[in-house]
Order: sequence, then C-alpha cells, then structure tokens
Amino acid sequence: MTAEEKRGLDAAFGPGIREMQEGGLRLFSIPRLRMPVGAVPGEVFAIYCASPHTGYQTRLFLEAPIRGANGQTPATTTAVIGGRTMYAASFNGVPADLPPHQGILAHLRLYEKPA
Repeated sequence: MTAEEKRGLDAAFGPGIREMQEGGLRLFSIPRLRMPVGAVPGEVFAIYCASPHTGYQTRLFLEAPIRGANGQTPATTTAVIGGRTMYAASFNGVPADLPPHQGILAHLRLYEKPA
C-alpha cells in the first residue's frame, strides 16, 4: 500500500488496516469497520477486495450480513476470503481504480438510509 493510500485509509477508518494478497487479489483487512448510522450491526470486521472478483469490479466482504439503515438486508453471497467465511452484498459499479478508502466508502453507501 502506498503512503497516500495508508493516509486515506487511516483518516477514514482508523489505524490497523493492512494490505494482503490472495489468489492474485489485492485485499485490505479492516479490523473494525463502522457501518453507516442505523445499520445493524454497527461495526464489523471487513475485507475490501480492490480487484475484480466474481464478476464485480470490487467487493466489500463483511463478517456478517448487514441490515441497512432502511431496515432491509441486501442480497448477499458468501466466500472464503483470508481463511474466513465472509459476506458481500450484490452491489456492482465501484471501480478498482478508486483509492481504497473511496472504494470502501462507495460500498458503504448501500447501507445508508435513503434521503
């Protein structure tokens, strides 16, 4: 991870995020990802995949399915990432060329309460 990426991730999500590689994928392990206000649970372990994965440009894998602030749980799929069973919502369109913190924030919008 570049120094600029680390600064962006630390500023957005706090320290402790680490980059890892698995099967040619660029992954970011996020020990404590705070979900948008009203989402349940409010904080989870997450892995952001900043590489194309299973037909998606990027994926945000979470340790549990999340009920969004609108009361709905989006359709999810499971995958074993980093040796753990993780859940990812069916949400596409977040490009892999975004800085990692911006990609994660884009995925989190799925769980926000609509305006």
